Amino acid sequence: MFTNRSFDMLSTRPAARVQLIFHGPGYQQPVRVFCGSYREDRDSGALHLNDGRKMIRIYVHIGLTKTGSTTIQDLFLNNRPLLRSRGIVYYNDKSRNFSTNDFPAALDEKFYLERYMRLRGLYKDEILKKKHQNEVFKHIRKTIRRNKSAKIVISSEVLSAIKPQSVKKLKKFLVKCCKDEEFSIRIICYVREPVSWFTSSFQEEIKARGRTIDNPIDVKVPFRFYLRKYINAFGIENVDVREFNPNQFAEGSLIADFFEAIGESSVNIHDFDYQTQNESLSLQAARIISEFNAVHPLYVGEDLNRARALGLHKVFGAIAGDKFAIPRSMQREVAAANKHEVAWLRSVTGRSVFNKKYNSSPRKIAVEYNSQSLLALAELINNTLLEAQRLRAIVKYYRGIELDAANQREKALLSYQDAVKFDPDFAPARQRLAGSIQLKEQLASHRVQAKASLKDRDWPKAAKALEEIYAITNEQKHRLRLIQALQNAGEFAESTRLLLEALDEGGVKGRVVRRAFHAASDQGAHEAVAGLAPAFKEVLADRDESRGVSVNAKIWHGLVWLGDIDAALDYAGAPSAPSDVSPGPPRETAIVVDPAFAPETGHGHHANNNQLYLDLLSKLGAPVAFYGTHETTGTRGGTAFDFRPTLTVRMYTPRRAIEDERWLRNINEYFYTELRRQVPPNHELFICHSVRHTTILGLARWMEETQRDKPLKLIIGIIDSDLGFFPDRDEMIRSVYAEALEVLKRLPDADILMYCETQKHLEILRELGGEGFDIRILPYVASSLALNHISPGTTEPAEDSRITLGYLGGTRHERGADILPHLIRSTREVLGDAIDWSVQLDLGRLKRFAGPVVEEHLPAVESDPGVELVDGRVSGEDYFALLDRMDIVVLPYRHRYEVTGSGVFIEGLSLGKVQVLPEKGWMTEYARRLGCDPVTFPVATFENVLAAAKEAVERYPELRTKALKAAEIWNSEEGSAVQVETWLRERLPSTGFEGATPVPAAPARQL
Repeated sequence: MFTNRSFDMLSTRPAARVQLIFHGPGYQQPVRVFCGSYREDRDSGALHLNDGRKMIRIYVHIGLTKTGSTTIQDLFLNNRPLLRSRGIVYYNDKSRNFSTNDFPAALDEKFYLERYMRLRGLYKDEILKKKHQNEVFKHIRKTIRRNKSAKIVISSEVLSAIKPQSVKKLKKFLVKCCKDEEFSIRIICYVREPVSWFTSSFQEEIKARGRTIDNPIDVKVPFRFYLRKYINAFGIENVDVREFNPNQFAEGSLIADFFEAIGESSVNIHDFDYQTQNESLSLQAARIISEFNAVHPLYVGEDLNRARALGLHKVFGAIAGDKFAIPRSMQREVAAANKHEVAWLRSVTGRSVFNKKYNSSPRKIAVEYNSQSLLALAELINNTLLEAQRLRAIVKYYRGIELDAANQREKALLSYQDAVKFDPDFAPARQRLAGSIQLKEQLASHRVQAKASLKDRDWPKAAKALEEIYAITNEQKHRLRLIQALQNAGEFAESTRLLLEALDEGGVKGRVVRRAFHAASDQGAHEAVAGLAPAFKEVLADRDESRGVSVNAKIWHGLVWLGDIDAALDYAGAPSAPSDVSPGPPRETAIVVDPAFAPETGHGHHANNNQLYLDLLSKLGAPVAFYGTHETTGTRGGTAFDFRPTLTVRMYTPRRAIEDERWLRNINEYFYTELRRQVPPNHELFICHSVRHTTILGLARWMEETQRDKPLKLIIGIIDSDLGFFPDRDEMIRSVYAEALEVLKRLPDADILMYCETQKHLEILRELGGEGFDIRILPYVASSLALNHISPGTTEPAEDSRITLGYLGGTRHERGADILPHLIRSTREVLGDAIDWSVQLDLGRLKRFAGPVVEEHLPAVESDPGVELVDGRVSGEDYFALLDRMDIVVLPYRHRYEVTGSGVFIEGLSLGKVQVLPEKGWMTEYARRLGCDPVTFPVATFENVLAAAKEAVERYPELRTKALKAAEIWNSEEGSAVQVETWLRERLPSTGFEGATPVPAAPARQL
C-alpha cells in the first residue's frame, strides 16, 4: 500500500510503466490514481514513480469544530497569492470557510440548504436552489481542472456533520473532477479531547448562539459519526486524524502542523499573514452575555430577533476576567460520557490519544453579579449598536438615491436592500422628505472628517470619509480625491477601478494616470499596474503629457515589469540606433559597456572603472568607445571618454516592490534590445562591466546573436548585489545566471574573462555552470588609480604626528553612516589630540534616515577643529586626496557587505591603509589572505566600532607595517588591474589592433 508520502518520491526510468489502483475500504470500483514510469532504488528497493508531471493532490479539511479551523481558513484565504506561488490553491466560494453553508447546501443537506435559502430570503425557490448548487460544483470543478499541478485545499468544519450519502456524493464528484488525471484525495481531521472540546463549545454556544450558562450543551462528542463515514468512503489510509493539542503540533503551532499534513513541512509560517480566530470568552463576559440571552434570545421563531444587534458578542468579548471553565463534576461527566467514543478513536488510529487526568477536587466557577445591573449594561450597548445600524441604513439608502439618479438601478436596489437589512423600520418615503437636511449634515460631517484625516495623513480614514462624500455627490472632483487617498492607503484595486471609470467620463489629466501608475508600481500592486497600463500608454502617446518633469524610475520599472519594452524605451528617452550598427568587417575599436554609469552625472567607482579601461586600452593602442546609461551623448567635458548614443538601462534604480522572475526576464529583454539598437556588433573586444540587476542574460543573448562565429575577446565584470544576497529571490536569480552561462558556452571562438568580487560569487557562478570559464575574484578593478594620487611619505609616522582616522564613500545605513557622528565625538573625547578625523558625509541624507540618532552629536563634530568634514559628493581628485590623508580607514559596514564588494576597502588596501572592518564577510578574509591584519568588530554597533577604532590607534605602528606589505603584494601580483592588464596584453596582438604590439609591463608603483 502506498501512503500519501509515497507520491513525493516520484522519479522515472525509461521503458518501465506502472499503474497504482486503490482497492481500499469504500472503493467499490478500483480508482486509477497513478499511471506513469518508475525506477527502483538499488539501495532501498523502493519504487519511485513519475509520469512527467505533478499529481493533483486534493486535501479536504473537515474540522472538527473548535479545533482552530477558522484560524487555518483565515490564513489560507488572506495569503492566496503567496500560497499559489508554492503550488497550493485554496478553494473558496463566497466566504472564508463555507460557514454560510454553500458547500453542504450544494450536497443536498436539507438542514443546511434550508438555512442557506432562509438567510438569503429565497426560502422554497427550487430554481434558485439548483442554480446555487450548480454554481458551487462548477466553481470546484474549474478550480481543480485549472490547477492540475497543484495541491488543492478545501476546508469546512460543517463537512464533518454531513450525512454518509453526502460524503459519497462528495467523493464521487471529486473523482469525476479529476477524470483522466493522476490524483490523490486526503481527508484531514483534527480531534480535540472531549472535556476541552465541551468547554470551548459551551462558551461558543453562549457567545454566538444565544445559549445561557445554566443550559449546557450535550456532553457527548460523536467521533464515530464524524469520522466513520469518511473512513468508509475514502479508506483509513487516506484519512489523517490529528490530535488538537499544542504539545503535539509540529513546531508547537497549529499552522505548522497543518502545513505538515499537506506535505509542506518546509514552509516558514512567519512568511504568512494570519491571526488566531475565535478567541475564548472570559468567565465574566460569558455571564454577561448569558444574562442578556435569557431576556433577548437570538431568534424569535425562525427569524433573527430585531431587538438584538448583530455581533453583540464581539463587543463583550473584550471583557477580561477568569478563564472560562466548567466544574470538576461536569468534567468527569463529559469524560465518562465519551469513554467509548475515545476508545473507538484509539482503535481506528492505533494511537493512545487523550490521556489527560482529572482530579476530583471541587472548583467554584460561578461569578456573582447583580442581574439588573448586568442587563442594563447589556441593553445600553445593544441599543447603541442598533442606533449605529440605523445610521448605516441612512447612508446606504442615500447612496441608492444617487445611483438611481445615475440610472444604475441594480446597484441602487442593493443599496436599498442593505438599508432595510440594517433597519427594517426605515421608511423610504419619510426619509425622502427629510433627505435634503440629512444629506447636508452628512456631507458636512464627512468633509470635517476628511479634512482632519488628510491633515494627519491617516489615509484609510481619509479614504473612508471621501468615499462617503463621493457616494452622495457623485462628482468627478470628489472621485479624484478619493482615488488619491485610496492609493496612499494601498487600496489599489478600488482606486484603479475608480480611475478607469473617471477616464471613461473624460477630463482626467495625464499626471493623475502617471501618479497612479507610479504608486501601484512602487507598492507592488501587480493587478493595478497591469490594469492601468493601457491608459498610461495613451498618456505616453500624447507628447505633451508623456514624461512630465523628468523620467520617473518607478514608472520605468513598472513598464519593464509589464514587458512593454518599446514603451519603456520611449519613456526613458532612448536614442535612435546609430548608423554604424550594420554588420561589417572588424573594427579597430574596443567597446566598453557600463550600464550603471552616466558620464555627465557619474562619479565615484563607475567613473574610475571606465577611466581604468580607457588608460589600459590607450596604453595598448586600442581605440575605445564607451556606452553608458540614460540621457547621455557625446564626449564628457574635460575627459577623453568618447561616449556614443547611449544605453538607457537605469541600473542604479533602488530595489522595487515588483521584482519577481517576470521583472528579471524583462529587464534582460530590455538590456538585449538596448544592445541590439545601440552597440555595433562588428568588433572583437568587448568589456561589459557593472552587470547589475541580473542583466547578464540580456548581454549573453546579444553576444550569441551578433558574435557567435567571431574570435571574440570578452570581459564580463559582474558587480551584482542580488547574486547570493536575497534568499527570497535566490532561486530565480540563479536560474537567470544559469541560462546566461549556457548561452555564453555557445560562443565557440570566444575568449572570455569573467570576474566577480567575492569568493561566494565565484562559487555560485561555478555551481551554476561556469566551470569551463575563466572566472576570477577581482574586487574593484580600478583601485589601482589611487596610486596616481598618493603623496610622498614614509612607512612610519613622525613621533609628533597625529593619526588620522577616516570615512568616505556613499552615506547609507548599510555602510554604518549613522554611527559616525557619535563615534567621531567619542574618539576625540577619549584620544584627544592623538587623532584627527577626515570624513565625507552627505549630512542632509544622513539626517533623513538617521534623524535623532545623529542630531545630538553632529553639532559637536561640525565645530571640532580636529575634524575635516566634507559634506556631499566630491570629485575624483578630491576623493583620492581625502583617502591619501587617512592613516586608518574605518568601515562600519553591515548587511549586504557580508557578500558584496567595497571599492573603498580595496583602495585602502592598495594604499597600505590600516582598516577597521566587520569580522563577518569577505573583506576581512581577503585582507588576512594577503597578510594584512585589520581590526575587526562582530556587529556594527557604536560600542563595537568604538572599541575597534581605539585598538587600531593603539596598535597603529605594528598594523601599518603589515598593511604596507599587503599593499606591495596586491599592487605587484594580486591586484585586479594587474590581472586585467595581463589578460589584455596576452590577447590584443592577435586582434589586429593598430599599434597593439606587446608593451613591457609598467613597474608597480611603490608607496
